Parts: sequence; C-alpha cells; structure tokens
Amino acid sequence: MQEYGFSRDDVKNFVEMTVAVIDGKTQPDPQGVTQVKGVITLEACIRQEAAQTGVIGNVNLT
Repeated sequence: MQEYGFSRDDVKNFVEMTVAVIDGKTQPDPQGVTQVKGVITLEACIRQEAAQTGVIGNVNLT
C-alpha cells in the first residue's frame, strides 16, 4: 500500500481496521450499504494478496 502513497501509519490503521471487521468487533453503518457475496473469504483474499505482492508481509489472522 505504501507504493500507492499510503504512509506506514495508514497501512497499520488499515490492517487494524480490517482485523476488527474480521473479528466481528465492528458493524457497518447499514445506511447506503450494499452487501455482496463473493466466492472467496476476506481472510483468503488478504492472504492471497499478501503472498502475491508481499505488501502486507507475514500476517497472522487467527
């Protein structure tokens, strides 16, 4: 993400927010939200992206 102009703090905050969503510690504001169902889990998507780009590194999502 830093290659796209995000600072280290931006990346850290994004990862922490993503983990909070995965852990069920937050709920989206339902107003204006359109849910879509994909064929891949968010965790699998993040792991795949991390493996392909190395941007996130070794992240333990469990």
